[in-house]
Amino acid sequence: MDTKSKTQLEFLLATLDNLNDAILVVDQAGKVLYTNHGFEKLFKHLVGDIVEWTFEKIRAEFDVYDMNGQFLPPSQWPFVRIMQGKKVFQEKYKVIFKADNKISLFIQISGGPIKQVNSTEKYSLISVSDITTQETNYLLLQGIEENYRKLFLDNPQ
Repeated sequence: MDTKSKTQLEFLLATLDNLNDAILVVDQAGKVLYTNHGFEKLFKHLVGDIVEWTFEKIRAEFDVYDMNGQFLPPSQWPFVRIMQGKKVFQEKYKVIFKADNKISLFIQISGGPIKQVNSTEKYSLISVSDITTQETNYLLLQGIEENYRKLFLDNPQ
């Protein structure tokens, strides 16, 4: 690797490390090659270090649901579409840890292929945001609104 390429790579990694979102770089087989400090802050306390994990390990550890509560088989996960070279932008899901189904998160995922000049290797970049607080508050407000509607609008005095 020449000096200019090395400097650009160091700049890119420093930039990714300073993002709040969890960033993962995976190879075409689904092996996690890199996670940033955002991953460490958001998820490492729950799942540990996932560098070297494969897609098989990830699907063994998690269940994924769409925002309507429908279970998604692993073949429909955004992770799979990203590894197939498709772009995903701000899709929301609920993730449940199989080891402790009391632990669940709402996440937002974006990602897509990383194009490399003069290389046959294929990599993907995945960005994961923990949106649990926002979604929990949203669901709470929906419940309050529904109760208000039942009490005051559906039963006018």
